[in-house]
Amino acid sequence: MPVAGSLASAKLAKAGIGSYLSAVIIGVVLAVGFTWAMRTVGQLVGAHLKEQPMSTREWYARALYLGAMLWIVLGLFLGGFAAAVIRRLF
Repeated sequence: MPVAGSLASAKLAKAGIGSYLSAVIIGVVLAVGFTWAMRTVGQLVGAHLKEQPMSTREWYARALYLGAMLWIVLGLFLGGFAAAVIRRLF
């Protein structure tokens, strides 16, 4: 989603090929960071839940899915915002 957001930002600005390339690079860097963070949180919560009762596991699983959806949407907007800021700086 960060790549999609940054490409949409470049398209709305009617940018040239250099801006599209920088948008893709920005989006990929953000996507790697977002993926690493989401994976790390999932592993930490999963390790913590091994000792919990089933009802607690279900609650945490729902919370993780909701958090992941919000995180994905945040990635979309952050990708577009970062591309717009970088494009204005250069």
